[in-house]
Amino acid sequence: MLSVISSTYYICAFIARLLLGQYTDPGDPNSPDELWSGCSQLIIELSIPACGYYGALYTHRTLLFFFCGANLIFVVAYSINFLRYVIRMGGGAEACALEAYATQQRDCELMHSDGPLRYVFLGSLVVLTWFSCLSFGAGKGLYQGLAPGDGHPYSSMPVVGEVIATPDAARFVAAPGMR
Repeated sequence: MLSVISSTYYICAFIARLLLGQYTDPGDPNSPDELWSGCSQLIIELSIPACGYYGALYTHRTLLFFFCGANLIFVVAYSINFLRYVIRMGGGAEACALEAYATQQRDCELMHSDGPLRYVFLGSLVVLTWFSCLSFGAGKGLYQGLAPGDGHPYSSMPVVGEVIATPDAARFVAAPGMR
């Protein structure tokens, strides 16, 4: 469930950034470089929930390990970004021109705008951090519940039947003269 929610969020965020024009270069609006960068970012973002989903579905420890590790890295990165943006809000709008990349300049200008997008942006960072913490905890629980070679920890399927060899069947299986 967490993988589906995070995948939905990443797709909606990509579409919103696309509609806001964050994947266009102001210097060269016809250049597809920024759009390709956004598409590759989306693919990487979607690979992490996919690992969580398929790791839980097929009880695959390596996929769950990747899911947990990536979410832990996201928690740290989102926390650092949140603090960075809060500090940036305290600085002047003139510092936005000193940013190295166009996307950082746009984020800086967004932080200094008076519109509600600034709070939506900061709120989404808080929600992503919280959601990554939840995903890390759920993935860690699944990962620790799976010992190498074990089945799914939450499936307690009863034994349906047992094969018992009768003495007559053993006589037919044994080679002649081997009684």
